[in-house]
Amino acid sequence: MPCRHADAGCDEEMVAAKVAQHEERCPHRPVACPNPGCRERPRALSAASHAALQCRHRPLRCPVAGCGETVAEVRMEAHLRAEHFGRGGRGAPNGGSALVQAIVGNNAVVGAFFTLLLASLLVNWIFFHFYL
Repeated sequence: MPCRHADAGCDEEMVAAKVAQHEERCPHRPVACPNPGCRERPRALSAASHAALQCRHRPLRCPVAGCGETVAEVRMEAHLRAEHFGRGGRGAPNGGSALVQAIVGNNAVVGAFFTLLLASLLVNWIFFHFYL
């Protein structure tokens, strides 16, 4: 007899007495995602990959330097708006633009690069605006 998960890729065939035992551990059986709030039922074979890489309910660290909160991916945009970018949000830790803090973090080399880039743009604008 074939496994009832044959349509999902299981090619095991066994005697009727072994079907139930096999189906309980079949790698193609649907299982619940371990992430709270997720209703998807990935196959056992890909459940770890789903939970860690594909699930919209997987926990992610907030990208804003210094925040440190862990938020479900599906709620990250709301977290960023409420806590960092929206009105009444606490903004970026240690002052400065939340967007720049999210991109730069505490990396001094990247910060210096962005500072030089902005200074260069400002000098070019002044030159072209007043001298041409």
